[in-house]
Amino acid sequence: DSPIPESFGQLLSLKSAKLSHNQLELIPASMGKLSNLEVLEITHNILSLRIPSSFGQLLNLQVLRLSHNRMIG
Repeated sequence: DSPIPESFGQLLSLKSAKLSHNQLELIPASMGKLSNLEVLEITHNILSLRIPSSFGQLLNLQVLRLSHNRMIG
């Protein structure tokens, strides 16, 4: 697996993150700190956990793509 480091949440100016096809298993809660994020694509991975509640803080997020994963509920 290729985990996303917790430090990814420190990229506060990040507007777009395309992390598809990386065999990612989880999304760190620190990604909820990316207040300028507008586009997040994490398709074609092996995510199986729920989206962190911290994603509720992503007020500028316009596009969220999570297809082709193993997400639950």
